[in-house]
Amino acid sequence: MRAKRLTILFGAIVALSAVTPGLLGMQAQRQYDHYVDQLQRAGYQITDRIYARGWFKADASFTAVLPLPADDDADAAPPALQFRSRIVHGPFLGSPQAFGLARIDSELRVGDVPLLVGAGSAPVRTVVGPFGNTHTIIDMPARQASLEDGALQIESGSLTGELRVTADGAAAEG
Repeated sequence: MRAKRLTILFGAIVALSAVTPGLLGMQAQRQYDHYVDQLQRAGYQITDRIYARGWFKADASFTAVLPLPADDDADAAPPALQFRSRIVHGPFLGSPQAFGLARIDSELRVGDVPLLVGAGSAPVRTVVGPFGNTHTIIDMPARQASLEDGALQIESGSLTGELRVTADGAAAEG
């Protein structure tokens, strides 16, 4: 009788572990879409919005066209930033937090030029906790990039840090 209970319990745990990532993936997509919508409400033009969700992970990207002040050159094309993210659905996330809703590894590009990139790891890793709170770790090495056929050079020093935000967005610590 005891072996039967353990078999049933084991089967329930395996079934729950198989179903949970898909359900959490739906929640992670809603949270991601919410953040992109906030950028749009802030005045950024969002184009090329893609969210390809699988059962255990997703690939997402969007392009944000930066608004230019009215007195700038009318012929100048506003810069477009492409945000790319690789999302792992919870509940098992690995490092730096073992459990949560999702882990999001992100990078930023201007056109095809990587602007915010890591050295062998994601430059920006965000973990969405089980209750919607976020913990973001930034680890970007120093780099140089050429844009617009070498007409524009961007050079940056290394950037490291952390940011924690509550689920309701009422408090942040960095």
